[in-house]
Amino acid sequence: MNPPTSRVIVQRQTGEVLGDYNLGAGSHTVGRDTDNTISAESEYVSRHHARLDINANGMAIEDLGSTHGTFVNGTAVQGTTAITANQAVQIGDLYLTVQGEAPTEQPPEVYTSGDMVGAGRYVLQQELGRGGCGVVWLAHDTRLDEQVAVKRLPPELVADPQALKDFTSEVQKAHKLSHPNIIRIHDLVTPPNELPFITMEFVDGSDLNTLREQQPNGYFTWSRLEGLASQLCEALGYAHQQQIIHRDLKPANMMITREGNLKLADFGIAASVADNNPKQTMEGDSSGTTIYMSPQQMQGT
Repeated sequence: MNPPTSRVIVQRQTGEVLGDYNLGAGSHTVGRDTDNTISAESEYVSRHHARLDINANGMAIEDLGSTHGTFVNGTAVQGTTAITANQAVQIGDLYLTVQGEAPTEQPPEVYTSGDMVGAGRYVLQQELGRGGCGVVWLAHDTRLDEQVAVKRLPPELVADPQALKDFTSEVQKAHKLSHPNIIRIHDLVTPPNELPFITMEFVDGSDLNTLREQQPNGYFTWSRLEGLASQLCEALGYAHQQQIIHRDLKPANMMITREGNLKLADFGIAASVADNNPKQTMEGDSSGTTIYMSPQQMQGT
C-alpha cells in the first residue's frame, strides 16, 4: 500500500524544481490554473492539463484533453495510465514525479550524490536532468579518470526482456555514430544487482530549450541560430548516411557547449523506450514529443 502521503515533484528537464507537494490519496489535478492541486507553470501546460490518482492499489495519470499532451516514457497517454513510484511523467515540457511506495515486487533504485555504480567504477556527482527515458547524472569514471554522463534506464523497461533487447539494439546503433555534433554513446553497462545504465560523453553546457527561456521575449535572433541550425543539419545528414533517424528532435535534446557548438543527444534511445513500453504502446501510437513531431510521425508513416 502507498504511504499516507506521497511526495510529488514538478521540475524542468534540467532538474530545476518548480513545485514540491505532499499529497494524500485521491484525485489531484495538474495544470497552469491556481485552482489545481499541482501547479505546473509553463506555456506548454494547459490550464487543466492532467489528473493524478493516488490510492491503495497504486497510481495513475490521465490527460484531460491538453493541447500539448501528457507522456509516459515518451508515449502519449490515452485514457487512464498506471505509473510507478519515481517514474517521470511528461506534462507539456515539464516532468512530474511521484515519490513513495509502489505496488511492485522490486522498488526502483534511487541514486544519490556520492553513490558508486558499475561495480564501483563510476562515482555519481550531480543529477543533470530527468525525463521519460531515464535520469541523467554527472559521474567520474575512476578507470579512465574523466567525467562522463550516466543515464539510468527506467525500471519498467528493464523488467521487460524483449524491450531491453530492442533497446540494447538501439544503443548499439547509436554507439557507432562518431560526429562532432552528436553526443557520443560510450557503453550500455549491465552490472549484477544494479539497474542497467548508459555512459556517454559529458557536455558542459545547457540545452537549447533552457537557453531559449533566457533570451529576451523567449526568442533567439537568427544570427544566433544560423550556425546552430547548420550544425544540426550536419549531424542529421551524417546520421542519415548511417541509416539512423533520430525520431525525437526537440530543443531539450540539443545541447549547446560553453564554446557555442551544438551536440545532438538521444539518437534512437528515447524513441526506443516509447516503442517498447508494454503498458503504453498502442496501435497507431508514434514515438516522439507531440509539439515537435513532423507530420509524417503524427500520421505514423
